[in-house]
Amino acid sequence: MVKKITKTARNKEQKTPPDMSSAVIKVENPKNVHNLYTSEFSGMNPTKLKIYLMTAMKGLFYFKSLFFEEIRRRDLKIGGDCQTRKLSVANKEWELKYSKESSVPEETQKNIRSFVLENLKSCKLVNFMTDCVEAQIQGVSFFENIFKPEGSYVFIDSVNYIPNHLLCFDDLKNEYRHLLPQKIDTNILRTLGWNSLDQRIKLDGLAADPLDPFKKIEVHSLDGNAQNGIMNGCIDSLIWAFLFKNYGLKDWSIYVERFAIPSIVAKFPPLMSKADKRLLEEAVQNFGHLFRAVIPDGATLDFTGDNDKANSQKVFESYTHYWDNAISIRLLGQTLTSEVGKNGSFAAAQVHNEVRRDLMVTDMLLVKEAVNELAKKVIILNFGKQIEYPEFSFEEEEDIDYKLKRSEIARNLMLAGYRVIQEDIEEEFEWRVEKANTPGAAPDANPGSSEDPENYIKNFIEDYWNGLHR
Repeated sequence: MVKKITKTARNKEQKTPPDMSSAVIKVENPKNVHNLYTSEFSGMNPTKLKIYLMTAMKGLFYFKSLFFEEIRRRDLKIGGDCQTRKLSVANKEWELKYSKESSVPEETQKNIRSFVLENLKSCKLVNFMTDCVEAQIQGVSFFENIFKPEGSYVFIDSVNYIPNHLLCFDDLKNEYRHLLPQKIDTNILRTLGWNSLDQRIKLDGLAADPLDPFKKIEVHSLDGNAQNGIMNGCIDSLIWAFLFKNYGLKDWSIYVERFAIPSIVAKFPPLMSKADKRLLEEAVQNFGHLFRAVIPDGATLDFTGDNDKANSQKVFESYTHYWDNAISIRLLGQTLTSEVGKNGSFAAAQVHNEVRRDLMVTDMLLVKEAVNELAKKVIILNFGKQIEYPEFSFEEEEDIDYKLKRSEIARNLMLAGYRVIQEDIEEEFEWRVEKANTPGAAPDANPGSSEDPENYIKNFIEDYWNGLHR
């Protein structure tokens, strides 16, 4: 394939940026993080969380990002909904092509398009797309491009996602930088980030110089307008939701531990010996674990019930369910596609799915812009600047209900005296059709709604091309 690309297509003035074939950003485990995971994250409270958010606002993402990653591991709801949001674009069909009105010669189009497709295959495109959607959650996704020279061409070796805890933001220069390896230390960063008197964190000596534009790709969330990208997205609201939900779960666990077993009252006669009393006391203490007891003769065990226990249980359940629904709404825009519950219906599910589709479309636009930026960098490195570039885009997907409505419109046009062109039907329904030799029955002007949608569309096309159109 590479041999097919003519050298005349390359721009003689193009320059390859330095250090293209090696990773500049070293992704290493942070130092001195033991206390973060063993005590600080577990004992999180609004005061500590405020410091995390203020530190992120000053340009240091370290604490906020690490805490959010821990939340995703701990909270099944947040982790699951984040996964659903990210994977929504992973199975979508896509294409790379020039516009129909392109002035670029067909041979050049073919060569450049083949070259870009080969590069996209080598960069784990699905991972890249899902990491782009991560920007909608955390506010920004940062990538480092690693290239490899092969002959006179430069190919993509990998596109590395850089965890947000390694990033810093310089609001004065409006640029992102990454922490130096020796500075990825919790103790050092805590000293710098927790100084409430400074308006920003000084990055000199803390962060490396910005990457070459060809070496990086920045993807920014469409949710939010802050200059500092880490303040956008839904990460802050998810952190707060986890914090308050976690309070309720802890109280619920304490309640279950204390009140799930009914209270036990032991009675013994006044003249019972100390040994028998000790045996009775041990029987009461061990009853919750063993659910059986051996007590002295003459002693009794009474169990006191709690008539309001069920209502108390519902309070905690409703509280937790409230935050789970709020998390789904913030991440997915709705709740029915993640939990039907008692109020599920087809109509409601359709409405909720439309809302989720709106979010998916914006995620696809974000991915489209990022992939096109990556493709453009590869083309410029190998062929120089072009008048026009091929465009990556997702193929439109219409469900069966959409096609059913379109078929009804076509049928109504036919009944009104208009004809539908064969090419339009083939393009609309993605079926090859041809005129039949034998005529059939005329289509019903008011088709029944009980017919299966797929059969209805198929029957419509067969009726139409059986020569019964007017």
